[in-house]
Amino acid sequence: MEQGKIDIQPTDDGYLLIRTTPDGSTQKMPLSNLEVMTLAQSAMSLQAGVLARLQPAGTGATAVVTAILEKFRVDTDSLEESVLLETRTPNGGQVIYTIVPTTARLLAQELNRILNEMGTKPLPQ
Repeated sequence: MEQGKIDIQPTDDGYLLIRTTPDGSTQKMPLSNLEVMTLAQSAMSLQAGVLARLQPAGTGATAVVTAILEKFRVDTDSLEESVLLETRTPNGGQVIYTIVPTTARLLAQELNRILNEMGTKPLPQ
């Protein structure tokens, strides 16, 4: 089945969602700044939902969406009450997570544990 494409373009007062069908016709839908933010925040849930619907039943495997982490930065918030983890992907995606200290410590421990386990295996080239 031939696929169309979608695009989101900025406008003076928000954004325009443009859907182009395989035959070249277009449909346009204006979106507010808040609607685009809501859509962006739900993108990973939408991806997971699509994968779940496409996954063959009874396989026992779970399809997941991943992104390559190209760059990151760790800092504290302005009150020094939480850790900020800024992540960037090769395609320009950026997410900044606020992590409470307890969770940050658990994350550090788990990363250390996994890296130690991986240390016994050859790393991919």
